[in-house]
Amino acid sequence: MTDKELVERLRLHANCMMDEWESTLCKRSEFITAANRIEQLRAELTNERIDNTNLIGELATLACIAAGRDGR
Repeated sequence: MTDKELVERLRLHANCMMDEWESTLCKRSEFITAANRIEQLRAELTNERIDNTNLIGELATLACIAAGRDGR
């Protein structure tokens, strides 16, 4: 199951619980919180991957400059 599928299922279960008893409403809140956290972590991982890709590019550029291959 992908993280996107997990988020969708958590939200579906949370919505199904809206008409249940108070104890179930607590679980609904937990499902919503879990889904939100998974989405937040996924966004953070995406940003980390972008940062890592940019860092790798910068390091490659510095390596070329250090090796005297900067085109100057």
